[in-house]
Amino acid sequence: MIVPLSGHSTDRMKPLIADFYSRATLLHIMNISGDANPSVLFPGVKFRLAIFLSSNYSYTKELYTTKHSKWFARERRGLFQLIEYVPVNRKSQDFIPKLSTIAHRNIIEKLMKHKGSFALHRGKHKIYYHNAPAHWIRAHSFIPYFHSERDGEKISTQLKPMTFERKDYALAATGVICSSLFYIWWITNSDCYHLNKREIGEFPIDLSNMDLAQKITPIAERLMTDIREKSKRRVYVYKTSGRVEYDEFYLKESKSIIDEIDRVLAQHYDFTDEELDFVINYDIKYRMGLGNDSN
Repeated sequence: MIVPLSGHSTDRMKPLIADFYSRATLLHIMNISGDANPSVLFPGVKFRLAIFLSSNYSYTKELYTTKHSKWFARERRGLFQLIEYVPVNRKSQDFIPKLSTIAHRNIIEKLMKHKGSFALHRGKHKIYYHNAPAHWIRAHSFIPYFHSERDGEKISTQLKPMTFERKDYALAATGVICSSLFYIWWITNSDCYHLNKREIGEFPIDLSNMDLAQKITPIAERLMTDIREKSKRRVYVYKTSGRVEYDEFYLKESKSIIDEIDRVLAQHYDFTDEELDFVINYDIKYRMGLGNDSN
C-alpha cells in the first residue's frame, strides 16, 4: 500500500500505529519525500509518502524502515535499487522512526539515553523557530523582517516562539535547533513537513549543563550574525494579502558554523567519529543542492 507519511509519524495517528501497523508480524516501510523537495515520485502528485509491505507469516515481530528518501528528477529511475531497510526496535509504538543506516539508529538511541528537554525551560528570553522547514531548520534570537500590504509589519505566522529563563540558554537553543543533529532528529520522528511542539519539546538536551551552554552560545551568536548578514529581502504579490516583503535566509551558506555546533553536540552525546561524520554529511547532496543539473 502507498499511504501518507504522516500515518506513522504524528501524534494524532497513534491509534493507527497501535491498531494497524503494530499488528503485522513482518513490516517493511519505505519513506519517500515526494513533495518536490527536491523531486516528486509521480508527475502531478506532491505528497510525502510511505510504501509499506506487511505480512503475518513471520514467527517473530520484525519491523524494517528506510531513510526519508530524496532524489533529483534524473535519479528517479534508480530510486528503488538504492533503498536500504534498517531493523527497528518495536518497543515504542508512538511513532515509527525513519532510519537510513545502523549508525543513524545508534545516534537516535544515544540521544534517547540523555535527560532534559527544551520543554523544561520557561522564562522571559524569547527565540523563534520556523515551523515548516525543508532542508534546513532555522531558529532566530531576533525577529526576522516581515511586512504585508494587508496586515503591516508583524511576525510571520510560520515563526513560533520559545522562552527560556536565561539569555545564554535561549541563544544556545537557537544553535542546537539549527544543527544538523536536530535536523536528523526531526526527520527521524516527524511527518517531514511540520516542526511541531513534540519534536521540539522532546529533544533530549539539558541546557542547564553549563559546560554545554558555554560552548554552544558563542558559536550560536556567530551563526545568528552570519545568517542575518547573508539574508536577502524578497518581495512577492499574493491575491489574499497583496504585496509581501520579508527576509529570506540561506542556512546552507553558514554550514561551516553549524558544523562547529554539531561537533560540540557529538562530544556531549559521546558520538563516534563515524557517527559525527554521518551527522555532518547527512543528505548533504540535497541539503546543499549539489549536482542538481536537471531542472
